[in-house]
Amino acid sequence: MAQDDLWRKLDSLVGLDIRTWSREKGELKTQFRVLDRNGDRLRIRTGIGTERSITEHDFQSLSEICLDYRNGVVGRKELQRSVNSSYILGLLHRLDIHS
Repeated sequence: MAQDDLWRKLDSLVGLDIRTWSREKGELKTQFRVLDRNGDRLRIRTGIGTERSITEHDFQSLSEICLDYRNGVVGRKELQRSVNSSYILGLLHRLDIHS
């Protein structure tokens, strides 16, 4: 799927609670809520109630290597270049299982 299409698809997750995900453990207990997507920013509320912004650039750069992560080609450390990697993995996993 094209990067722009993937970014726009996040609109379908607004208002939903999403679980974080890892290759090793699958869906985790930690959840966050997608608040809105406005232009090049996605706003979420973490499980502890703080709001965070995920930029389109951050989302797209991690989504490019997510398949390699899921297939074991790269490790979790490669994804930690983003402070939002746990949330981005959860979003990508949710989009993947519901597509």
